[in-house]
Amino acid sequence: MRKRVLAELLLILPLACLLPVCSGCSSGPVVLTIAGGSLGQELDLTVQGVERFMARNPSVRVNVVPMPPTTTERLKRYQKILAEEPSSLDVLQIDVVWPGIMAQQAVDLKRYIDEDDIEKHFPALLENNTVAGRLIGLPWFIDLPVLYYRHDLLRKYDYSADAPPMTWGELLSMSKRIQEGERSEGREEFWGYVWQGKAYEGLTCNALEWQYSSGGGNILDEQGNPTINNRQAADAFGRASSWVAAISPPESIHFTEDDAGAVWLRGDAAFMRNWTSYFARTRMDGFLSRRFKVARLPSVKGDRSTATLGGWQLMVSKHSRHPREAARLVAFLARESEQRSRAITGSFAPTIPSLYRDPAVLDSLPFLASIETMMKEAVMRPAAVSGARYDEVSQAYWEAVHDILNGSEPKTRLAEAEKKLKEIMQR
Repeated sequence: MRKRVLAELLLILPLACLLPVCSGCSSGPVVLTIAGGSLGQELDLTVQGVERFMARNPSVRVNVVPMPPTTTERLKRYQKILAEEPSSLDVLQIDVVWPGIMAQQAVDLKRYIDEDDIEKHFPALLENNTVAGRLIGLPWFIDLPVLYYRHDLLRKYDYSADAPPMTWGELLSMSKRIQEGERSEGREEFWGYVWQGKAYEGLTCNALEWQYSSGGGNILDEQGNPTINNRQAADAFGRASSWVAAISPPESIHFTEDDAGAVWLRGDAAFMRNWTSYFARTRMDGFLSRRFKVARLPSVKGDRSTATLGGWQLMVSKHSRHPREAARLVAFLARESEQRSRAITGSFAPTIPSLYRDPAVLDSLPFLASIETMMKEAVMRPAAVSGARYDEVSQAYWEAVHDILNGSEPKTRLAEAEKKLKEIMQR
Protein backbone atom coordinates (compact mmCIF):
# COMPACT_ATOMS: atom_id res chain seq x y z
CA MET A 1 0.00 0.00 0.00
CA ARG A 2 2.82 2.39 0.93
CA LYS A 3 4.59 1.62 -2.34
CA ARG A 4 1.45 2.40 -4.33
CA VAL A 5 0.93 5.72 -2.54
CA LEU A 6 4.57 6.63 -3.13
CA ALA A 7 4.24 5.76 -6.82
CA GLU A 8 1.19 8.00 -7.12
CA LEU A 9 2.95 10.87 -5.38
CA LEU A 10 5.96 10.56 -7.67
CA LEU A 11 3.65 10.91 -10.66
CA ILE A 12 1.90 13.95 -9.29
CA LEU A 13 4.89 15.84 -7.88
CA PRO A 14 6.48 16.96 -11.18
CA LEU A 15 3.32 18.87 -12.01
CA ALA A 16 2.43 19.81 -8.46
CA CYS A 17 5.75 21.60 -8.02
CA LEU A 18 4.56 24.15 -10.55
CA LEU A 19 1.50 25.04 -8.49
CA PRO A 20 0.87 27.84 -6.02
CA VAL A 21 0.12 26.90 -2.43
CA CYS A 22 -3.45 28.14 -2.59
CA SER A 23 -5.64 26.98 -5.49
CA GLY A 24 -8.41 29.39 -4.54
CA CYS A 25 -6.30 32.53 -4.45
CA SER A 26 -7.29 35.39 -6.71
CA SER A 27 -3.73 35.93 -7.95
CA GLY A 28 -1.61 33.40 -9.80
CA PRO A 29 -2.69 30.71 -12.23
CA VAL A 30 -5.96 28.78 -12.14
CA VAL A 31 -5.31 25.31 -10.73
CA LEU A 32 -7.20 22.25 -11.97
CA THR A 33 -7.02 18.59 -11.00
CA ILE A 34 -7.92 15.82 -13.45
CA ALA A 35 -8.42 12.17 -12.50
CA GLY A 36 -6.39 10.31 -15.09
CA GLY A 37 -6.14 6.63 -15.91
CA SER A 38 -4.25 3.95 -14.02
CA LEU A 39 -0.48 3.74 -14.00
CA GLY A 40 1.16 3.05 -17.37
CA GLN A 41 0.86 4.39 -20.87
CA GLU A 42 -2.75 5.55 -20.41
CA LEU A 43 -1.68 7.88 -17.61
CA ASP A 44 1.48 8.93 -19.43
CA LEU A 45 -0.51 10.04 -22.48
CA THR A 46 -2.90 11.99 -20.27
CA VAL A 47 0.04 13.81 -18.69
CA GLN A 48 1.45 14.60 -22.14
CA GLY A 49 -1.91 15.99 -23.29
CA VAL A 50 -2.16 18.10 -20.14
CA GLU A 51 1.34 19.48 -20.73
CA ARG A 52 0.36 20.53 -24.27
CA PHE A 53 -2.76 22.21 -22.85
CA MET A 54 -0.72 24.13 -20.28
CA ALA A 55 1.75 25.26 -22.95
CA ARG A 56 -1.16 26.82 -24.81
CA ASN A 57 -2.86 28.09 -21.64
CA PRO A 58 -0.12 29.54 -19.40
CA SER A 59 -2.68 30.91 -16.95
CA VAL A 60 -3.81 27.36 -16.04
CA ARG A 61 -1.92 24.68 -14.14
CA VAL A 62 -3.15 21.08 -13.95
CA ASN A 63 -2.54 18.22 -11.52
CA VAL A 64 -2.96 14.69 -12.91
CA VAL A 65 -4.03 12.14 -10.30
CA PRO A 66 -3.82 8.39 -11.12
CA MET A 67 -6.87 6.23 -10.43
CA PRO A 68 -7.39 2.47 -9.82
CA PRO A 69 -7.27 0.20 -12.88
CA THR A 70 -10.73 -1.43 -12.63
CA THR A 71 -13.97 0.45 -13.24
CA THR A 72 -15.56 -0.78 -10.02
CA GLU A 73 -12.65 0.45 -7.88
CA ARG A 74 -12.49 3.73 -9.77
CA LEU A 75 -16.19 4.47 -9.28
CA LYS A 76 -15.86 3.82 -5.54
CA ARG A 77 -12.87 6.17 -5.40
CA TYR A 78 -14.81 8.91 -7.21
CA GLN A 79 -17.83 8.53 -4.95
CA LYS A 80 -15.63 8.71 -1.84
CA ILE A 81 -13.83 11.83 -3.08
CA LEU A 82 -17.04 13.57 -4.13
CA ALA A 83 -18.56 12.83 -0.72
CA GLU A 84 -15.56 13.94 1.36
CA GLU A 85 -13.66 16.45 -0.78
CA PRO A 86 -16.03 17.39 -3.60
CA SER A 87 -14.03 20.32 -4.95
CA SER A 88 -10.72 18.42 -5.10
CA LEU A 89 -11.43 17.03 -8.59
CA ASP A 90 -12.30 19.28 -11.53
CA VAL A 91 -12.26 16.76 -14.39
CA LEU A 92 -13.12 13.07 -14.10
CA GLN A 93 -12.64 10.25 -16.59
CA ILE A 94 -15.93 8.33 -16.51
CA ASP A 95 -17.05 5.00 -17.94
CA VAL A 96 -19.62 4.83 -20.73
CA VAL A 97 -22.18 3.41 -18.27
CA TRP A 98 -21.79 6.12 -15.64
CA PRO A 99 -23.62 9.18 -17.04
CA GLY A 100 -26.80 8.29 -15.15
CA ILE A 101 -24.83 7.60 -11.96
CA MET A 102 -22.72 10.76 -12.21
CA ALA A 103 -25.30 13.15 -13.66
CA GLN A 104 -26.01 14.90 -10.36
CA GLN A 105 -22.29 15.61 -9.91
CA ALA A 106 -21.66 17.00 -13.41
CA VAL A 107 -22.03 20.31 -15.20
CA ASP A 108 -23.75 20.49 -18.58
CA LEU A 109 -20.85 20.69 -21.03
CA LYS A 110 -23.11 22.31 -23.62
CA ARG A 111 -22.88 25.48 -21.52
CA TYR A 112 -19.13 25.75 -22.06
CA ILE A 113 -18.09 23.85 -25.22
CA ASP A 114 -18.91 24.96 -28.78
CA GLU A 115 -21.59 22.92 -30.50
CA ASP A 116 -19.30 22.26 -33.49
CA ASP A 117 -16.71 20.69 -31.20
CA ILE A 118 -19.35 18.48 -29.61
CA GLU A 119 -20.95 17.29 -32.83
CA LYS A 120 -17.68 15.93 -34.24
CA HIS A 121 -18.08 12.83 -32.06
CA PHE A 122 -20.10 9.70 -32.83
CA PRO A 123 -23.79 10.58 -32.32
CA ALA A 124 -24.47 7.34 -30.45
CA LEU A 125 -21.87 8.26 -27.83
CA LEU A 126 -23.26 11.78 -27.42
CA GLU A 127 -26.74 10.32 -27.00
CA ASN A 128 -25.41 7.89 -24.39
CA ASN A 129 -23.74 10.75 -22.49
CA THR A 130 -26.83 12.96 -22.44
CA VAL A 131 -29.07 12.77 -19.37
CA ALA A 132 -32.27 14.84 -19.26
CA GLY A 133 -30.93 17.03 -22.07
CA ARG A 134 -27.60 17.67 -20.29
CA LEU A 135 -24.29 16.53 -21.78
CA ILE A 136 -22.57 14.81 -18.86
CA GLY A 137 -19.36 13.80 -20.61
CA LEU A 138 -17.47 14.46 -23.83
CA PRO A 139 -16.34 11.21 -25.55
CA TRP A 140 -12.60 10.55 -25.26
CA PHE A 141 -11.91 7.04 -26.52
CA ILE A 142 -13.85 3.92 -27.47
CA ASP A 143 -13.23 0.53 -25.91
CA LEU A 144 -14.51 -2.75 -27.33
CA PRO A 145 -13.70 -6.32 -26.31
CA VAL A 146 -12.00 -8.52 -28.89
CA LEU A 147 -10.57 -12.02 -29.07
CA TYR A 148 -6.78 -11.92 -29.03
CA TYR A 149 -5.35 -15.10 -30.55
CA ARG A 150 -1.96 -16.65 -31.24
CA HIS A 151 -1.87 -17.14 -35.00
CA ASP A 152 1.49 -18.94 -34.71
CA LEU A 153 -0.14 -21.61 -32.53
CA LEU A 154 -3.09 -21.93 -34.89
CA ARG A 155 -0.66 -22.77 -37.69
CA LYS A 156 1.30 -25.13 -35.43
CA TYR A 157 -1.84 -27.18 -34.77
CA ASP A 158 -3.01 -27.21 -38.40
CA TYR A 159 -5.59 -24.41 -38.19
CA SER A 160 -5.63 -21.47 -40.56
CA ALA A 161 -3.81 -18.48 -39.09
CA ASP A 162 -6.62 -16.28 -40.37
CA ALA A 163 -9.47 -18.43 -39.10
CA PRO A 164 -9.95 -17.89 -35.34
CA PRO A 165 -12.91 -19.59 -33.65
CA MET A 166 -16.30 -18.24 -34.72
CA THR A 167 -18.37 -20.18 -32.17
CA TRP A 168 -17.96 -20.94 -28.48
CA GLY A 169 -17.82 -24.63 -29.44
CA GLU A 170 -14.90 -23.99 -31.79
CA LEU A 171 -13.16 -21.96 -29.10
CA LEU A 172 -13.49 -24.90 -26.70
CA SER A 173 -12.20 -27.53 -29.13
CA MET A 174 -9.31 -25.38 -30.40
CA SER A 175 -8.34 -24.39 -26.86
CA LYS A 176 -8.29 -28.02 -25.73
CA ARG A 177 -6.18 -29.18 -28.65
CA ILE A 178 -3.60 -26.40 -28.36
CA GLN A 179 -3.48 -26.64 -24.57
CA GLU A 180 -2.91 -30.41 -24.65
CA GLY A 181 -0.24 -30.04 -27.32
CA GLU A 182 1.67 -27.33 -25.48
CA ARG A 183 1.53 -29.19 -22.17
CA SER A 184 2.82 -32.35 -23.83
CA GLU A 185 5.92 -30.32 -24.67
CA GLY A 186 6.48 -29.42 -21.03
CA ARG A 187 4.53 -26.15 -20.69
CA GLU A 188 2.43 -27.20 -17.71
CA GLU A 189 1.13 -23.67 -17.05
CA PHE A 190 -0.28 -23.22 -20.56
CA TRP A 191 -4.03 -22.57 -20.92
CA GLY A 192 -6.39 -22.38 -23.86
CA TYR A 193 -8.47 -19.32 -22.94
CA VAL A 194 -8.20 -16.49 -20.40
CA TRP A 195 -10.89 -13.94 -19.53
CA GLN A 196 -12.28 -11.89 -16.61
CA GLY A 197 -14.29 -13.72 -13.93
CA LYS A 198 -13.87 -11.61 -10.79
CA ALA A 199 -17.07 -10.30 -9.19
CA TYR A 200 -16.90 -6.76 -10.62
CA GLU A 201 -17.98 -4.73 -13.65
CA GLY A 202 -15.66 -6.67 -15.94
CA LEU A 203 -17.69 -9.82 -15.28
CA THR A 204 -20.89 -7.99 -16.18
CA CYS A 205 -19.34 -7.25 -19.59
CA ASN A 206 -18.16 -10.84 -20.15
CA ALA A 207 -21.44 -12.34 -18.97
CA LEU A 208 -23.56 -10.04 -21.12
CA GLU A 209 -21.52 -11.10 -24.16
CA TRP A 210 -22.08 -14.78 -23.32
CA GLN A 211 -25.79 -14.19 -22.73
CA TYR A 212 -26.53 -11.97 -25.70
CA SER A 213 -24.47 -14.01 -28.17
CA SER A 214 -26.47 -17.07 -27.09
CA GLY A 215 -29.83 -15.43 -27.80
CA GLY A 216 -30.54 -14.76 -24.12
CA GLY A 217 -31.22 -11.03 -24.46
CA ASN A 218 -29.99 -8.26 -22.18
CA ILE A 219 -30.05 -7.84 -18.40
CA LEU A 220 -33.11 -5.56 -18.52
CA ASP A 221 -35.49 -4.76 -21.37
CA GLU A 222 -36.25 -1.22 -22.53
CA GLN A 223 -38.93 -0.86 -19.83
CA GLY A 224 -36.53 -1.91 -17.08
CA ASN A 225 -37.89 -5.43 -16.60
CA PRO A 226 -35.34 -8.18 -15.83
CA THR A 227 -34.82 -10.57 -18.75
CA ILE A 228 -32.01 -12.81 -17.49
CA ASN A 229 -34.09 -15.76 -16.28
CA ASN A 230 -34.21 -17.77 -19.51
CA ARG A 231 -32.79 -21.03 -20.87
CA GLN A 232 -30.31 -19.40 -23.25
CA ALA A 233 -28.77 -17.32 -20.46
CA ALA A 234 -28.59 -20.33 -18.13
CA ASP A 235 -26.88 -22.37 -20.85
CA ALA A 236 -24.42 -19.54 -21.57
CA PHE A 237 -23.35 -19.20 -17.94
CA GLY A 238 -23.19 -22.97 -17.49
CA ARG A 239 -20.92 -23.16 -20.53
CA ALA A 240 -18.57 -20.52 -19.09
CA SER A 241 -18.52 -22.36 -15.76
CA SER A 242 -17.35 -25.50 -17.57
CA TRP A 243 -14.27 -23.66 -18.87
CA VAL A 244 -12.89 -23.08 -15.37
CA ALA A 245 -9.99 -25.48 -14.68
CA ALA A 246 -10.62 -27.13 -18.09
CA ILE A 247 -9.37 -24.60 -20.66
CA SER A 248 -9.08 -21.64 -18.26
CA PRO A 249 -7.09 -21.35 -15.00
CA PRO A 250 -9.01 -22.17 -11.80
CA GLU A 251 -8.15 -18.60 -10.72
CA SER A 252 -10.18 -17.22 -13.65
CA ILE A 253 -13.06 -16.54 -11.25
CA HIS A 254 -10.78 -13.93 -9.64
CA PHE A 255 -9.26 -12.50 -12.84
CA THR A 256 -9.42 -8.88 -13.93
CA GLU A 257 -8.22 -7.61 -17.31
CA ASP A 258 -4.65 -7.33 -16.04
CA ASP A 259 -4.70 -10.81 -14.49
CA ALA A 260 -5.80 -12.40 -17.76
CA GLY A 261 -3.28 -10.21 -19.55
CA ALA A 262 -0.44 -11.41 -17.32
CA VAL A 263 -1.03 -15.02 -18.44
CA TRP A 264 -1.26 -13.89 -22.06
CA LEU A 265 1.88 -11.76 -21.95
CA ARG A 266 3.86 -14.70 -20.57
CA GLY A 267 2.86 -16.61 -23.69
CA ASP A 268 0.80 -19.06 -21.61
CA ALA A 269 -2.55 -18.76 -23.41
CA ALA A 270 -3.81 -19.38 -26.95
CA PHE A 271 -6.81 -17.05 -26.70
CA MET A 272 -7.72 -14.05 -24.54
CA ARG A 273 -10.81 -11.91 -24.21
CA ASN A 274 -9.77 -8.34 -23.45
CA TRP A 275 -10.45 -4.75 -24.48
CA THR A 276 -8.92 -2.94 -27.41
CA SER A 277 -7.46 -0.55 -24.82
CA TYR A 278 -5.45 -3.44 -23.39
CA PHE A 279 -3.44 -3.43 -26.61
CA ALA A 280 -3.13 0.33 -26.19
CA ARG A 281 -1.85 0.02 -22.63
CA THR A 282 0.63 -2.82 -23.22
CA ARG A 283 1.51 -2.57 -26.95
CA MET A 284 2.50 -6.27 -26.58
CA ASP A 285 6.08 -5.71 -27.64
CA GLY A 286 8.76 -8.38 -27.62
CA PHE A 287 7.75 -12.05 -27.64
CA LEU A 288 4.16 -11.48 -28.72
CA SER A 289 4.68 -8.56 -31.08
CA ARG A 290 4.39 -10.65 -34.26
CA ARG A 291 2.55 -13.68 -32.90
CA PHE A 292 -0.99 -12.47 -32.28
CA LYS A 293 -4.00 -11.07 -34.09
CA VAL A 294 -7.42 -9.87 -32.98
CA ALA A 295 -10.87 -11.01 -34.04
CA ARG A 296 -14.50 -10.59 -33.08
CA LEU A 297 -15.71 -12.60 -30.10
CA PRO A 298 -17.39 -15.96 -30.76
CA SER A 299 -21.11 -16.73 -30.44
CA VAL A 300 -23.22 -19.88 -30.24
CA LYS A 301 -23.78 -20.23 -33.98
CA GLY A 302 -21.13 -17.87 -35.31
CA ASP A 303 -23.67 -15.30 -36.51
CA ARG A 304 -24.24 -13.17 -33.41
CA SER A 305 -20.83 -11.87 -32.36
CA THR A 306 -21.40 -9.54 -29.45
CA ALA A 307 -19.12 -6.94 -27.92
CA THR A 308 -20.10 -4.92 -24.86
CA LEU A 309 -19.66 -1.26 -25.74
CA GLY A 310 -17.10 0.39 -23.53
CA GLY A 311 -15.20 3.62 -23.54
CA TRP A 312 -14.37 6.67 -21.48
CA GLN A 313 -15.66 10.22 -21.35
CA LEU A 314 -14.40 13.41 -19.73
CA MET A 315 -16.72 15.07 -17.22
CA VAL A 316 -16.48 18.37 -15.35
CA SER A 317 -17.51 18.24 -11.71
CA LYS A 318 -20.23 20.66 -10.61
CA HIS A 319 -18.07 21.29 -7.53
CA SER A 320 -15.19 22.67 -9.58
CA ARG A 321 -14.20 26.22 -8.66
CA HIS A 322 -13.24 26.79 -12.32
CA PRO A 323 -15.83 25.00 -14.52
CA ARG A 324 -15.12 27.13 -17.57
CA GLU A 325 -11.39 26.40 -17.54
CA ALA A 326 -12.08 22.74 -16.72
CA ALA A 327 -14.40 22.49 -19.73
CA ARG A 328 -11.70 24.09 -21.86
CA LEU A 329 -9.31 21.35 -20.72
CA VAL A 330 -11.91 18.69 -21.59
CA ALA A 331 -12.48 20.15 -25.05
CA PHE A 332 -8.73 20.27 -25.66
CA LEU A 333 -8.04 16.68 -24.60
CA ALA A 334 -10.97 15.32 -26.62
CA ARG A 335 -10.34 17.34 -29.77
CA GLU A 336 -9.38 15.75 -33.08
CA SER A 337 -5.63 16.45 -33.01
CA GLU A 338 -5.28 15.07 -29.47
CA GLN A 339 -7.27 11.94 -30.26
CA ARG A 340 -5.19 11.46 -33.40
CA SER A 341 -2.01 11.65 -31.32
CA ARG A 342 -3.36 9.20 -28.74
CA ALA A 343 -4.40 6.80 -31.50
CA ILE A 344 -1.03 6.86 -33.27
CA THR A 345 1.12 6.89 -30.14
CA GLY A 346 -0.98 4.76 -27.83
CA SER A 347 -3.51 2.91 -30.06
CA PHE A 348 -6.56 4.37 -28.27
CA ALA A 349 -9.59 4.14 -30.55
CA PRO A 350 -10.97 7.63 -31.31
CA THR A 351 -14.54 8.86 -30.86
CA ILE A 352 -14.40 11.14 -33.93
CA PRO A 353 -15.50 9.41 -37.18
CA SER A 354 -13.17 11.40 -39.46
CA LEU A 355 -10.13 9.82 -37.77
CA TYR A 356 -11.21 6.39 -39.01
CA ARG A 357 -10.20 7.52 -42.49
CA ASP A 358 -6.80 8.87 -41.43
CA PRO A 359 -4.01 6.67 -42.95
CA ALA A 360 -1.62 7.21 -40.03
CA VAL A 361 -4.29 6.23 -37.51
CA LEU A 362 -5.27 3.15 -39.50
CA ASP A 363 -1.63 2.04 -39.68
CA SER A 364 -1.25 2.32 -35.91
CA LEU A 365 -4.38 0.38 -34.95
CA PRO A 366 -4.63 -3.13 -36.46
CA PHE A 367 -8.28 -3.50 -35.45
CA LEU A 368 -9.52 0.01 -36.23
CA ALA A 369 -11.04 -0.78 -39.63
CA SER A 370 -13.58 -3.11 -37.98
CA ILE A 371 -14.45 -0.95 -34.96
CA GLU A 372 -17.19 1.03 -36.71
CA THR A 373 -18.88 -2.27 -37.65
CA MET A 374 -18.37 -3.65 -34.16
CA MET A 375 -19.96 -0.52 -32.70
CA LYS A 376 -23.11 -1.17 -34.72
CA GLU A 377 -23.23 -4.74 -33.39
CA ALA A 378 -22.26 -3.83 -29.82
CA VAL A 379 -24.63 -4.47 -26.96
CA MET A 380 -25.23 -1.70 -24.45
CA ARG A 381 -25.36 -2.42 -20.77
CA PRO A 382 -28.73 -1.21 -19.38
CA ALA A 383 -27.33 2.03 -18.00
CA ALA A 384 -29.89 4.27 -19.69
CA VAL A 385 -32.98 2.50 -18.35
CA SER A 386 -31.53 1.95 -14.85
CA GLY A 387 -30.00 5.43 -14.54
CA ALA A 388 -28.56 6.10 -11.09
CA ARG A 389 -29.39 2.49 -10.12
CA TYR A 390 -27.11 0.97 -12.75
CA ASP A 391 -24.39 0.12 -10.24
CA GLU A 392 -26.88 -1.87 -8.14
CA VAL A 393 -28.24 -3.62 -11.23
CA SER A 394 -24.79 -4.56 -12.43
CA GLN A 395 -23.74 -5.82 -9.01
CA ALA A 396 -26.82 -8.05 -8.70
CA TYR A 397 -26.03 -9.46 -12.15
CA TRP A 398 -22.31 -10.08 -11.65
CA GLU A 399 -22.91 -11.62 -8.21
CA ALA A 400 -25.34 -14.14 -9.73
CA VAL A 401 -23.01 -15.02 -12.59
CA HIS A 402 -20.04 -15.30 -10.24
CA ASP A 403 -21.99 -17.75 -8.07
CA ILE A 404 -22.72 -19.84 -11.17
CA LEU A 405 -19.04 -19.85 -12.10
CA ASN A 406 -18.40 -21.12 -8.56
CA GLY A 407 -20.82 -24.02 -9.02
CA SER A 408 -24.34 -22.71 -8.27
CA GLU A 409 -27.13 -24.17 -10.38
CA PRO A 410 -27.82 -21.63 -13.18
CA LYS A 411 -31.63 -21.74 -13.30
CA THR A 412 -32.06 -21.43 -9.55
CA ARG A 413 -29.52 -18.61 -9.24
CA LEU A 414 -30.99 -16.66 -12.16
CA ALA A 415 -34.47 -16.88 -10.65
CA GLU A 416 -33.07 -15.35 -7.45
CA ALA A 417 -31.28 -12.62 -9.43
CA GLU A 418 -34.46 -11.83 -11.35
CA LYS A 419 -36.28 -11.23 -8.07
CA LYS A 420 -33.53 -8.96 -6.78
CA LEU A 421 -33.41 -6.96 -10.02
CA LYS A 422 -37.18 -6.42 -9.82
CA GLU A 423 -36.81 -5.09 -6.28
CA ILE A 424 -34.07 -2.67 -7.38
CA MET A 425 -36.03 -1.35 -10.32
CA GLN A 426 -39.33 -1.03 -8.41
CA ARG A 427 -37.90 1.21 -5.66
